[in-house]
Amino acid sequence: MNQPVSKWVNTEPDAGLPHALLEGLARSVPSTTIEDIWLFPTRRIATGESTVFVVAAVADEPDRRRVITARYLVTRDRKGTASVQEKIAEHGTAPTAAVARIVHGVLQRMGEEGEQPPRAVPVERDPERWWALIEELGGRRPEAVPEPDQSAQASDPAVAGSAAADASDAAAGDVANGPDGGPADQVSSTDNTGPEAPPPA
Repeated sequence: MNQPVSKWVNTEPDAGLPHALLEGLARSVPSTTIEDIWLFPTRRIATGESTVFVVAAVADEPDRRRVITARYLVTRDRKGTASVQEKIAEHGTAPTAAVARIVHGVLQRMGEEGEQPPRAVPVERDPERWWALIEELGGRRPEAVPEPDQSAQASDPAVAGSAAADASDAAAGDVANGPDGGPADQVSSTDNTGPEAPPPA
């Protein structure tokens, strides 16, 4: 897919580039529902840049696909900052074998048939394929947030010692307060004086 050449001095992330538009599309049409996508070359028009994607997404019937178009109009200010207008439309469902023909007809009605044919990309509802496409177009996949290492915490002497101290304090509190949370019963001392002597006769 042809990338529009950036002529701007703005160094902020460009929301008008194809990879950014695809990321925006996935917020409305999750990549886990996309079987195929057609990428049309970005065209320069009087008001800015026009980019079209056509999606074949899963439908309720396993042998049919939902046909969805996403049209983006990108305009820029004097600093080159992009403003994106998005229009997503669903055109019903079609048999899987007829999707390519339906896509052609939809584009004719939209007046979006360009001189260059679109690029068809199989996604197959696979997030890995989706992010590989975005990376190919110049984007970056989000970095995974590492989960806390429970084994490292368990092996840390400071953490283990703190946990042991907390457990000891909790146990001491249970003894002081009794099992029901109230004051513990007082334990009487043992009387070692032996049995009481019988009265004298």
